[in-house]
Amino acid sequence: YAGDSLREQILLELNRKFRIYKEEDVRDKLFCVMETEEGIPKLESGIKDVIKETFSKNKIKRIFYLAPTFFVLSLSIVLISFVIYLVFKINVLNILVPLLLIPLFLEFIRKIDSATTSIARKRTLPIREAPSQFEEIFKDIISSIEADKVVIIIDNLDRCPSKTVIEMLSMIKTFMNIEKCVYVLPCDDEALIKHLKTVKGKEYLEEDAQEFLRKFFQTVIKIPPFLEEDIETFARNLNTELKYPFKESVIDVIKSAYTKNPRRIKHALNKLTTLTLLAKEKERNGVIRKGTITENLEFLAKISIIEEEWPDFYREILYNESLLEEAENYIIGDANISNKNRLKELFEKNKGLREFLNANRLITVEDIGPFLRLSQASYETISPEATTIRNCILTNDVDGLTQVLKKAENDDEKISYIKIILKILKNTHRTGRYQIRFNCLYLITEIYEQIPIQIKADVLSAFATNIDTREMMEHLGKFKPSTLFRIIKDISNKDFVLSRYVDWIIRNEKIRQDVLSQFIQNHEVVPTEAGNKLSDTLVARLSNNPDDEIAIDVIRSIASTKAKSKLLTQEVVRTLIDRIKREKNSPEQKGLDLYLKMKDIANTKNKEHFVRKQIELAAQEGENNAPSINGRIIEILSNLDDADVPPTITNEMYNEVIRLASSLNINQRVPYYLLILKHFKKLSNEIQGNFINQHLNPLFSSGDAHTIVQVLTEASRYGVPVLDHGSILDVLKQHIMNNLRDVKVVASMIKNTPQTKLDEVKDFVISLIAHNDISLSKIAAAGFAQSYEFFQENQVNAICNECLNVAQRYPLEQKVHLLDPVANAFKKCSLDVRGRFIDHLLQLLTHDDPRWWTEGRKLYNIITPHLTDDLKVRIASQTINKLNRVSDNQLPNANILFEVIIGLEKEAQREDWLVFLNILSRMILDAQPDNIKVLGLQYLEKISKLYQRSDILDQILQATKSGSPQVVEQAKRTLRSFEKR
Repeated sequence: YAGDSLREQILLELNRKFRIYKEEDVRDKLFCVMETEEGIPKLESGIKDVIKETFSKNKIKRIFYLAPTFFVLSLSIVLISFVIYLVFKINVLNILVPLLLIPLFLEFIRKIDSATTSIARKRTLPIREAPSQFEEIFKDIISSIEADKVVIIIDNLDRCPSKTVIEMLSMIKTFMNIEKCVYVLPCDDEALIKHLKTVKGKEYLEEDAQEFLRKFFQTVIKIPPFLEEDIETFARNLNTELKYPFKESVIDVIKSAYTKNPRRIKHALNKLTTLTLLAKEKERNGVIRKGTITENLEFLAKISIIEEEWPDFYREILYNESLLEEAENYIIGDANISNKNRLKELFEKNKGLREFLNANRLITVEDIGPFLRLSQASYETISPEATTIRNCILTNDVDGLTQVLKKAENDDEKISYIKIILKILKNTHRTGRYQIRFNCLYLITEIYEQIPIQIKADVLSAFATNIDTREMMEHLGKFKPSTLFRIIKDISNKDFVLSRYVDWIIRNEKIRQDVLSQFIQNHEVVPTEAGNKLSDTLVARLSNNPDDEIAIDVIRSIASTKAKSKLLTQEVVRTLIDRIKREKNSPEQKGLDLYLKMKDIANTKNKEHFVRKQIELAAQEGENNAPSINGRIIEILSNLDDADVPPTITNEMYNEVIRLASSLNINQRVPYYLLILKHFKKLSNEIQGNFINQHLNPLFSSGDAHTIVQVLTEASRYGVPVLDHGSILDVLKQHIMNNLRDVKVVASMIKNTPQTKLDEVKDFVISLIAHNDISLSKIAAAGFAQSYEFFQENQVNAICNECLNVAQRYPLEQKVHLLDPVANAFKKCSLDVRGRFIDHLLQLLTHDDPRWWTEGRKLYNIITPHLTDDLKVRIASQTINKLNRVSDNQLPNANILFEVIIGLEKEAQREDWLVFLNILSRMILDAQPDNIKVLGLQYLEKISKLYQRSDILDQILQATKSGSPQVVEQAKRTLRSFEKR
């Protein structure tokens, strides 16, 4: 109650207790409009007033004012009465008197009705503006009580809203000074202080509130806190009064929650009694397994108290039954808890929960579901989502479960759904429902990517525990491989599971390609045991049947992938090598392709075994020993990397290769010799010398150019300096001098000669260049041009000087081939050699025969990137002078010279450039043919320096106004080009 209703209630309660007034009398006093004696008129006096008012002087005076009207009315009445008398023989007075009394009677009735209505209306409208009236009634009641003291107890004041508390204190203060009254207020003084501060505002200090209470309460009695012994005695006494008392352990749970509140202990015992009776009934009817709850009443008390004291936490448990266990593990600092932040938040919101759970941590049950659903009907469920999830598990409905997770608003909600699955999965151990367990595991694999990170550790732990059972191992193949591997590679016992799952690659004489592909894709996580197991299966099948297509197909699928090192062992490799054999009249070998794909994982022993197998096949006699088959074997061995042929087998292979090559002509032996060169360094010194002297020397003395170039190139690639061994270089030089006139041989000889013998080769090249046989000179010059970079600078200068010296002796037609190598080696030449070369170049550019200009331009383009400015000035000057001597009719053929000069515009001297401008000016004179004019204008368009030759601009402008259309158009383009500059 609050305000006036509070005062009213106090008065009514006092009156009920002491019966001073009838209750309706008190209500009349409370609700009547006149709250004092003169405030409510008596009905009788009201009627007298009405009569008095009706016959007052004022009313009579008003009658005289209305006399004329009344006279007319009366006369009318008399006339009417006379007519009535004549017709009906009735006395006139009998009519006149009633007519005169009727108005007075009606007015009297109206006044009575008005007075009565006024009284009734005032009794139904209570007055609230006079609290003093309450005090007067209160005093009347108190004074009428025959007692020395009246004690008024107002309980639960501190639990009221702050405004109500202040109103109550104000009301009590109003009645405090009335004698005989004593007020008792059981309350929490700290709560009252908070109420005062709330209403008064922030500026109202706690000290002010305490001072107010000290003045308000005349006496304060502090109730001491209950001692633990008192609470224990109280709880024990209450328990003994029950019809079915609980064990001491149950009472201990209740006491741990209510150590300072006896009333709550009583309430908890009553609730627990009710729940126990309900549990007994459900166990008796078979709704709950017998003893599930009644043999765990301590846990029932624990859950009951959580529901009562911390309802928010209880609701969380309803949606996530494992939350209680997680909360208790969180208290003891379990590092594996996934949702620590959420639990911390719950403990902060639910004060006292941590202490209660910590005190009762040992009170647990395997399944808390029956305790949570004890008061629910059998058809009730925790939530619609939980029902859906359970149905999805029963029907193995991946899509349905996925939709439930997608609708979750946050990770916490998803986690609660996942925990339902984990709870059901855990219960399958107790119930032995293997199909449900499989469904749970299958669904987990399908939704694994949607599982929040906070609970993944719990999911992985549960999955690892449940998959590692005989029942589930028998059905591994029924999982979808792609989703199963996603989770298997994250579980702790993945090695064991994968070692069993590998058996499903070959099942019922069929290859499970989906399983195999997952092992290949995820080979990094596949344990050695699984690979060994698969390999043993493959070897066993091939041992029974070398043509087993299933085993071959599995190996083929793995061999070309990175998974081969994990999934295939050396036993598989050796089995494949043993399977290799030559087909009749065919160089093809069964199993060869598989080995070549797997040779990078073969160990030394298997590599040696493979090479020996090829040697054995090549050594077979009869029709299979055809050259084509042997050539194929040599090709196979040649395609092996150096690491694929162990040193232990190299000498043996050499002997067989030489044996096979001996029946071939010198040029056919090249592939065989190249194979030996590839592994030359692994041969013994004796065999190396034997190979050089007995087999390569004859090759270099009589082999064709292609053979020699190929051997030199491959030897260099394998790091074998063939020309540094014995007399091979001398043999090769002699072969070139005699009849091997080939540029590539000379170039290859230069490229593959070791540094120690380059001077010897330099001298040989110089001798060829200076040779009277022009063919030798040409192959030496061309070979040097292709390989000059392999020489040192002094060696290059020596060869280039010899080229220029010889060129000096030859006429122009015969010396061009000697200038090409110098142009190519120009960047490595000394300044002296470069200057000498420019002399020869200018001979070409300034020759009278225009066909040599082309040769000069070719050489010029080669050396341009390496020309110094002084050489460019020299070339520009002499070329301009040559162009100035060219007749007008030859100018159209001098485009090469023009291009060279224009390219040197930046370096050309002023006096030389003015000469060039004169040439261009001469070309655009009016007298010149149109073709020369157009050429002159085109060249002018390409240059930028005019040195203030306005006359040339005038000529160009004039050309835009006269001449052929081609001249006019070109002149305009040239003029525009100058405008842009």
